[in-house]
Amino acid sequence: MARKNPIKSAAIFLVSIAALALITFYLVLPKVDEFKEEEKNSQLLFKNLKRNQILEIKVNNRGIEGLHLQRQADSKDWILSPFFGGDSSSSRSFGADPTSVNGMISSILASKDDGPVNASDYKKFELDKDNAIHVEIVTSSKKKYSTLLIGMNTPVNYFAYAKWADKNEVFLVSRTLKLSLDKKIEDLRDKKLLNIAYSDMSEINIETRAVDNLKSQKLKFQRSGNGIWKSNSSTRSFELDSEEIQSWINRLNEDLVSKFLNDESAKKLNLKESEKIVDFSFHSEKQKQDWELFLRKDGDNKKYYVKEKEQNEIFQSSSLVMDQFRFEIFKFRPKKLTDLDNSKIKKMLFKSPKGSYQIVRTSDEQWELKKDEQSKGTPVKRELVIRVLTPLRAMTAVKYHDDAKASELGLENPVRDIQIISRDGKDLAAIKIGKALSPEELIVATKGFPPASIILDSKKIPPASYEDVLSLQKELDKPKDPT
Repeated sequence: MARKNPIKSAAIFLVSIAALALITFYLVLPKVDEFKEEEKNSQLLFKNLKRNQILEIKVNNRGIEGLHLQRQADSKDWILSPFFGGDSSSSRSFGADPTSVNGMISSILASKDDGPVNASDYKKFELDKDNAIHVEIVTSSKKKYSTLLIGMNTPVNYFAYAKWADKNEVFLVSRTLKLSLDKKIEDLRDKKLLNIAYSDMSEINIETRAVDNLKSQKLKFQRSGNGIWKSNSSTRSFELDSEEIQSWINRLNEDLVSKFLNDESAKKLNLKESEKIVDFSFHSEKQKQDWELFLRKDGDNKKYYVKEKEQNEIFQSSSLVMDQFRFEIFKFRPKKLTDLDNSKIKKMLFKSPKGSYQIVRTSDEQWELKKDEQSKGTPVKRELVIRVLTPLRAMTAVKYHDDAKASELGLENPVRDIQIISRDGKDLAAIKIGKALSPEELIVATKGFPPASIILDSKKIPPASYEDVLSLQKELDKPKDPT
């Protein structure tokens, strides 16, 4: 009789165990998970309901006032309208706050039957028509769930009483669901004060009154077909910085309503023309928005109100809205006077009352100093070129002198007259440096800009003469102190 191979028997045993494990993993466990999921889903009030299926939510608050949420077609945006006594037809509708609506939907989707209540009279739990919160949901398949009624809170634990409108059985739901539905129109409205679309905007008008650190000014910004913004007034027109305008619009769009005033409150407020401090409007091909900002003072107490012209609704806002209009026109003007790329420069020409010189590129990393076009050049270090070029590379205006005369600014006889030429022979920059208004504020004039003030130490401007450049070269040649 042949002896059994113990190694073979052990191997067969291990293979059997592995096969059993695989069967358990791929067949049994999924069934267990599926069973748990079905059990969990069976407890939900709105079974198999998905977020993207919800088209409408009606919440009739205790039979008096409620709200009607409707999702716009092919959009995640929601429209909110009043819901009175079972009638949701209303001429007024508002944009809803996405975060608040999503929070409400999350509570609805997670709501479940937390257990039955042994009760013969559901009215004592405020589950009758006049006292309960009524919830109706309509889905994309036009399925309409039975109306859910939510009544009073339980005396203990965090529950509320509930029932379906077409049934008498009472059960418990989480009080979180009740709180998420027990809302007023104002609670769910989009709190953004303004919604200004910058992309298709063509004109901005601003008129402010001198009050509360506001400057009295009347501004008109217009954008041409090529996207260039200009400030147009009766006396002057100049280009504006489109990025700065867009940034300002974005900040305006971030301001929030602190309180919505209904028709009765708005009428009682009785804002006066003398309280208006800002008129502002935005024009595009699609629409025109005209707004007014009011300031009402009561002693040291200040309240700010915003309304759209020709509309009755008034919004109370914070002082942040007014802060957006505390600016000088300079805020929107381009401020970068020069933007020089060292690699593109071929030649720099310098003139001053003391003389003139040139710094010329002879190769990618080699430069030479010349008195004039005909003279022989003297090699100079790249470090010297960087020292000369650095204050010129990114000059930034801190103030424009539109109405000043050149003679008043020292530009008729500038302390430096600089021309920078590219490798292909084009002018990269023409810079005149005028007088110093202070040790660190200089007047400069560059092509395409009016005379401007820049912050620059007058000792750091390029050398005045050929000899001064040689002196600077010698200074750079000195051995560096190791300490």
